[in-house]
Amino acid sequence: KTKTVYVIEFLRVFSLYSGKYPSKKIQKYINEYFNKLITLAIAENFTQKQIAKEKNKDKIIKNSADLLICRGRDIDVFTEIALLEFKNQRVKSIIKEMSRIFRAINILKKDIKDISHDKKNNIETIVLLILSKNKINFSIYINSILDIFLKKSNIIIKSINKSDSSNIS
Repeated sequence: KTKTVYVIEFLRVFSLYSGKYPSKKIQKYINEYFNKLITLAIAENFTQKQIAKEKNKDKIIKNSADLLICRGRDIDVFTEIALLEFKNQRVKSIIKEMSRIFRAINILKKDIKDISHDKKNNIETIVLLILSKNKINFSIYINSILDIFLKKSNIIIKSINKSDSSNIS
């Protein structure tokens, strides 16, 4: 079911792409986007199976956070296009990392909001997988994932503070 969502997204973007011919620079990022959609679907499926088998709660939480960050990579193309003329590669990389965290949080939020819909339509999400594991407190699980994202963000912010702020653009 998850793969279907990625295939639909692929077809949607492909149809938009076919209607207009973007510049060569943008075409490169769009091609990468199509490749990522397919890779992300496979990675998500594999990671969900690993999480389903896992018994250690800390590993489940870490793997879930990693899965959400992985799913968040679908934002890369939009970040790259927005920063097309941006020269500072280090800052560009930092912005990309932060956008993935932002996207991961929004995916988690959407998966929580869509619990009833996803159950009804047999859409496999990490949220439904965790809810099916009776020994995991869902509130603690969600807070732990958000804590991981906060720590990742703080590490990125500290790295920005260490950089030469006069050379950001």
